[in-house]
Amino acid sequence: MSGQTDGAGSGDRTWTRRLIGPGIVLGILLLFILLNFDDVEVSLLIISPEMPLGLALLIAAGLGFVAGLLSPRFRRSGPDR
Repeated sequence: MSGQTDGAGSGDRTWTRRLIGPGIVLGILLLFILLNFDDVEVSLLIISPEMPLGLALLIAAGLGFVAGLLSPRFRRSGPDR
């Protein structure tokens, strides 16, 4: 063979390393959500619904994830930062 790998090369290890951190954070988040199902009042701008704390945390985490994905698109670029 001419030096080709069979797919178990360093590229696979890089992906594994990149998934360890988010996997740990996701696991801790899911554990925290599953352990917190007491009803709480969530104060929004107009309404204050009552919902399980785990659901409120899941919604907040989802919105934070989306905001993190979208934030580079709205970042100013150029020399006048």
